[in-house]
Amino acid sequence: MATAETAGLPVRRRSRFGFGGAFAVALALEAAGILLMVAFVRPEPPAPATAPAARLRIHAAVTMAPPPKPAPPPPVPVPKPVTPPPPPVTPPAPAPRPPRPLPVRPRGHFAARPRLRPPPPPPREAPPTMAEPVPPAPQPVSAAVQATETDLYAASLRARVQANLQVPETVRMLGISGVAEVRIGVDPDGRLTSLAIGRSSGSREIDRAALQAVRSTRLPPFSAKMPRHAIIFSLAVRLES
Repeated sequence: MATAETAGLPVRRRSRFGFGGAFAVALALEAAGILLMVAFVRPEPPAPATAPAARLRIHAAVTMAPPPKPAPPPPVPVPKPVTPPPPPVTPPAPAPRPPRPLPVRPRGHFAARPRLRPPPPPPREAPPTMAEPVPPAPQPVSAAVQATETDLYAASLRARVQANLQVPETVRMLGISGVAEVRIGVDPDGRLTSLAIGRSSGSREIDRAALQAVRSTRLPPFSAKMPRHAIIFSLAVRLES
């Protein structure tokens, strides 16, 4: 059987003194160390009285930490400028009216008394006026009298128109003649109300000359015995070159 020595391994040999001897050696070494320390350690001289203060200052300087920095204050809001309201304007007080000057009477003279005028005479009564006599109402005219007066007016009207008739130069050069029947409307005041050719003469120049003769004639008003309404007359106007 192979052993540790034959295998080449280290072999732990047992001490001669055993466990009790080792313990005694350790105690002896510890006691020797304590004695050496007591012999070589010298007592330090007492420190001066000011040493604790310096030691305390150094300790305070070393141990005191700087205070933390305070947090910055929050930003203060800037108030908006407020414009003050305008001061109330008081209207100026009205100026006092000057006192009325008192009438100054001259010294040594008395105020003249107003003269009393005599009352006006009473109005005279106007003499009674005589009422104008009312003209009598016109008596009615018979139809025969009206017809006679109308025929007389038509003959006078035809004579006036015939007198104002002018022969045109073309009719005179052609040597023509003719009779144109003209219808004339006239009111009681002698105003022309209508004008037209009732029957032509066959020539346009003669018809135009007859109408122009009527327009240039001054028509007379109706007589008192004629009807009081407009009448249409038929006049034969003769034109000869």
